[in-house]
Amino acid sequence: MKKSVKVVAIFPELLWVKLEKLLVQFPIKGLTLISVSGFGSYRNYFREDMLSRGLKLEIYTTTEYAKILVPKLESFINTHTDASEHGLVAVEPVNHINLELNDEV
Repeated sequence: MKKSVKVVAIFPELLWVKLEKLLVQFPIKGLTLISVSGFGSYRNYFREDMLSRGLKLEIYTTTEYAKILVPKLESFINTHTDASEHGLVAVEPVNHINLELNDEV
């Protein structure tokens, strides 16, 4: 059985339309998109709580496929934002999943 991972990307809401166009080029079986608020090195000083709004994308896939997908996501976010302040891509291990994930690499 192939190892599974969860690829997570957090980015500004305004980028979703462009990112969606990128993602349809890949054989992703499913994804989750969540509205989030938070801050990293950038804080929104125009708000009392200093939080910025963004989107969190979660994609469960195989380790092999993540090696292809992650650089594409990182490149997209780096191209469209100042990633040190407005974007994040991470890969988390998954111990168990009840679905068959992307086998195509």
